[in-house]
Amino acid sequence: MDAEDFHKVEINKWSDLEEIASDKSKKWIYRGQRESEWTFKSSLERLCNSMDINLKDAHLIEKTISSEFKRRFHQYSSYLPNYNDNLEWLSIMRHHMAPTRLLDWNYSIFIALYFALERECNKDHSTVWCLNSDWAANESKNYFLGHCKEKKDVENICDKPSYMQNSGSFTNLFLREPFIDTAFPISPRNITQRITVQKGLFLCPGNPQHKFDENIEKMNGFKDKNNIFRLLISKKKRKEYLSRLFNINITHATLFPGLDGFAYSLSVYHQSFEKGNIRNSQFRNDDSVWDLI
Repeated sequence: MDAEDFHKVEINKWSDLEEIASDKSKKWIYRGQRESEWTFKSSLERLCNSMDINLKDAHLIEKTISSEFKRRFHQYSSYLPNYNDNLEWLSIMRHHMAPTRLLDWNYSIFIALYFALERECNKDHSTVWCLNSDWAANESKNYFLGHCKEKKDVENICDKPSYMQNSGSFTNLFLREPFIDTAFPISPRNITQRITVQKGLFLCPGNPQHKFDENIEKMNGFKDKNNIFRLLISKKKRKEYLSRLFNINITHATLFPGLDGFAYSLSVYHQSFEKGNIRNSQFRNDDSVWDLI
């Protein structure tokens, strides 16, 4: 799968983003990526690639890492999920940067834009991908039913809201063979603070033995612009758009609450970076910040 296979829209002004965000004709979800030619890879897939592990064995790595995480999690947290709620476990693992098959998406185009711009791209454009979540959910449902997955499990996951989903059904559909090539938008029953503030959800591939892209390619209509398209954001707009996001309180500090998130946000954008503010800085002739009071 190549990014150039997909319909693209060049964003020339902020109002272009606002217009796309206001489109309620479909249930769009968004993913920001630093480089415009990137398609999709989960952290589990990247791990296998970096360690020269055949993707056919990715599900074994997934089991091993999940087992280790479950066994040791109590050492770091007073909260313990239900042992069998594997979607919540994978969600927490993703939260803490453990490799999983889950890929982060957002309901907010502006939060996705922040992730696209957070680090400077190497080429001319960053990208915000737009995906019709209803299309992905319906295609996944059809594929599960067409490949001998239990109808009850499919209905529990595909037809019920997240807070009613059956954890055993998620396990049966996604974690037990036969694996089905598809990509399903999903959220755990119990969502973390980070998912809440980021307006986040996951796209979960049905088959970890195949590339994430290959899971999407199996879905009918994956090249249709009504289902997936991408926005191209010029690197020349990075500072302007980060400033606009800063002004609507979308920063690393707000998206990753805590000291680490705040500290990192200072390396991405601060209003003091603007030339006028540098020129008129109160600290130009004031060293009091270094002095004890």
